Amino acid sequence: MDGDETDELAADTEAEDVLADAERDASGVNRREGHADDGRSIGIGVVSIVEGDSADADAPEATLVETVNATGNEIIIRERIAGDFDTVQATVSRLADRDDVDAVFAVGGVGIGPDDATVRAVRQLLDTEMVAFETLVTTRAAAEIGEAVLTIRPLAGVIDCVPVFCVPADAELVDLVLTDVICPQLARVVDLARPSDSTEAEPEANT
Repeated sequence: MDGDETDELAADTEAEDVLADAERDASGVNRREGHADDGRSIGIGVVSIVEGDSADADAPEATLVETVNATGNEIIIRERIAGDFDTVQATVSRLADRDDVDAVFAVGGVGIGPDDATVRAVRQLLDTEMVAFETLVTTRAAAEIGEAVLTIRPLAGVIDCVPVFCVPADAELVDLVLTDVICPQLARVVDLARPSDSTEAEPEANT
């Protein structure tokens, strides 16, 4: 290898290092991979809301699994459920309560139809809502689906220290939302949602 090729290789390597540093925030999250730099994987619970033919959930669910696996995180449990209010609320609550689940993804039921109960069911459970999530998702989705973005209602928030994300049951939108919005910030969101050591162990009152 001559001197010019060596210099070019060194420059390329340096550029890649700079890009990696730029995509890594102060919390240690690699924005391309979406998981912590210490190798810790995030446990995810997935709820697919199914109305009618269960095969309709195949494509968005497969896309979600592929995208999550590509980030090095782990899907702990997957469930397909009916989209009624009580079932959605009970299932999301149960998954968020699992010790091995760090975040919950609910896919489907976020439209404007009378049977789309996911947003209503999950919002009642939230301790904190991430209000910017809807804006980020709809802004990006508008480039893909145009004015049809008016009929989707993405939602995100925290239930008992566990982030929950409600997304449309469309494979292209699932890929868009996870790749552009959720995964780059997932480790940071999970860490921020957890109680700090100081809040976990409150001092005992003097008697």
